[in-house]
Formats: sequence, C-alpha cells, structure tokens
Amino acid sequence: MPAAESGVMNFTVAVTVPVFFESGEEPANRLREAGLRFGQMADGPGSPARLVELLDGADAVIASSTDPYIEEVLAALPRLKHVARWGVGYEAVDLAACTRHGVIATRVVGALTEAVADHAFALLLGLARRLAEGDHLIRRGDWQQLQGRSVAGKTLGLVGFGPIGQAVADRARGFRMRVLACDPYQSDEVLALHGAERAEFAALLAASDYVSLHAASTPETRHLLNATTLALLKPNAVLINTARGALVDE
Repeated sequence: MPAAESGVMNFTVAVTVPVFFESGEEPANRLREAGLRFGQMADGPGSPARLVELLDGADAVIASSTDPYIEEVLAALPRLKHVARWGVGYEAVDLAACTRHGVIATRVVGALTEAVADHAFALLLGLARRLAEGDHLIRRGDWQQLQGRSVAGKTLGLVGFGPIGQAVADRARGFRMRVLACDPYQSDEVLALHGAERAEFAALLAASDYVSLHAASTPETRHLLNATTLALLKPNAVLINTARGALVDE
C-alpha cells in the first residue's frame, strides 16, 4: 500500500539528536522513503517543559541520551507512541511510565560500539604519550622533551565487558597489554575470546595501570568509583570513563 494511502504520511517523527544528520543525507532520505515527516531540534530539549514543547504533535522521536522521558513528559504528549533512543543507554527513559502511556521504547545495540572503543583507546594512548600536553607546548613555541609511557606490558582493567569493553580489549591486545575484566554477566568463554582475564572489582583496580569504564548506569553502579574504591588504584593509574558520568563520584 502506498505511504499516502496507508496514512503513514500523517506520521511525524521528531529528532532531538544534534548529530543525526551530520553523516550526510542518508538518514533523512530513509525517513523520506518511508513516507515520514520529520523535524530536527538541533539544540536538544533541555528541560522536561522544553521537551514537551518541542514534541507537541510528534508520533515518534529519535531521542538523545539526555532527553528526560519521564511521567510528566509522557502524560503531556498523548500522541507520542515511540521513543527510539539513538544509541544504547536508556537511563533517561522511564520504562514504567512508557508502559503506562502505551509508548514503545527502543534502543540501537551496537550502534556506537566501534566509535566509543576508538575514543576510549585514543584517550588511553593520548594520556600515556602526553599528546595533549605536547600539543599545547608546541602551539606556544615551547619545545620540551616530554617523557611518555609505553603501554606494552601494562595492565588494562575493564569495568564492564559488553560489546564496547570487548572492542577495547581487542585494541589493547594489538598493543601487547594485559587485559583484566570485571563483569558478572559475561562468561569465561567470552572473556577468553577477547584475551581478557576475569578479576574481581577490587583486585582489578589494584592491579591495573589503566582502568576504563564500560558499565551501564544503574542505581547499583552509581558512584562505583568513589573515595574508597579510588584509593585502591595505583598512585599513577589512569582512569578513563567513556560510559556514564554517574559511575564516578567526582
């Protein structure tokens, strides 16, 4: 049935992800080919009241990780029937409220796995080799011989070993690092497949030269890294967090 006859032309999709269209025309073309009307909110929603204002009249939304889909927002948007998270995390989406209001909530597992793994390992290498410091010195004409650190033979501890943690482990193996992983949901077979050794959380912190966080943000993992657990780290250990800010008590 053609889109216009099926009524899909009356279906409106809002986009609150600023980077959604940065990869080119393909995302927009796919929405057009499906017969959907869409509009982008480039600056993001901000407050719940602002989100309600932006989504008034929308049937679905391609949502950023910070959009607060909570009771007061969903109650004010009776037309909204689908919250499609751009990415994996959904801690800003109240699933119980979605159920009460008949709203489907979805996420895209694996969408950013390689990108986040690249970013995490780039941070590790940049910190080890003091790249940012060297860049600042060069730009002000102050050449110094900065002493970096080799990552070969060092220990990388991964807190959370889902797809992103696994991808980081694969990169670390290429640099001849020892990899420890802490994740109660992954089997020893999965760890072994990516060259990682299982370690308890406290032991991992104490043994690692670099610690990279890849755990989900939940009530149980909030402030996982705090004054007590940070004290377990080596004096010169490096902590990298490309997961969620709530994991660390700053």
